[in-house]
Amino acid sequence: MPGMTVSTPKKTKIFSLTKAWVKYLVRQSYEFFDPLARKLRVPTYVFLGGVVVLVVGGILVTGSILNKPALALVERVPPIHLIQVNSSQISEMDVTAYSEFQTQLQTMGFAPLLQITIPQLPSPNFFDVGIKADVGTYSTILKVPGQITPRLSFVTVFNNGVWYSTNGWKADNQESEDLISEHFPGVTADQLYVKHVQGLEKLKKEKDLQIQGMGDNRFMTALTDHLRGFLVSKDLPGYRADFNLWY
Repeated sequence: MPGMTVSTPKKTKIFSLTKAWVKYLVRQSYEFFDPLARKLRVPTYVFLGGVVVLVVGGILVTGSILNKPALALVERVPPIHLIQVNSSQISEMDVTAYSEFQTQLQTMGFAPLLQITIPQLPSPNFFDVGIKADVGTYSTILKVPGQITPRLSFVTVFNNGVWYSTNGWKADNQESEDLISEHFPGVTADQLYVKHVQGLEKLKKEKDLQIQGMGDNRFMTALTDHLRGFLVSKDLPGYRADFNLWY
């Protein structure tokens, strides 16, 4: 009849087999542990319950250890925030030099992409990012703490996460699994861009690297990933990040 549940012979058979196996295992456990329980003068069922508790506890402890992350990124590197700002909000910056960089980049074919600051980094900092999609390169007018004159940099990000930057200020070149940074102090914007294109073609040829797709979201993702990787590798907080070592 509708609404009634009828147990099938198949379900009854499975239940019977399960019950029989449980009884068999319990009986075998008693026979196995009974001699040891007698020696310890402990009831067999109590001894057997203690064994079960120890086994289950061991499984839980082992699982917690295996599932523990190798590196607690959340604890070591707080979320990196990119805040859009306007150049007029940035203090202590040589506006004349900044305007000259903007004009030179526009002449070279770079279109404005975004203007941001990163509170976690030494402050005040300012990134004016441009884009030249036909060659897969970003330009960055960078204002860092302690320097009134902004810096100029060109950046290309590859599909494997490698960050390649050519920078127009004095610092040591850096090269690691995810960073290739070259410095050419004292060159003009045009000369720095030529250096970047030459280095870019060399890397593409020698290491068979492919350029990552471009856009504001792509750049911000690449920037935060690259910065987070640097902070973790150096084991230091963002406010101690040296621009010369990671850009």
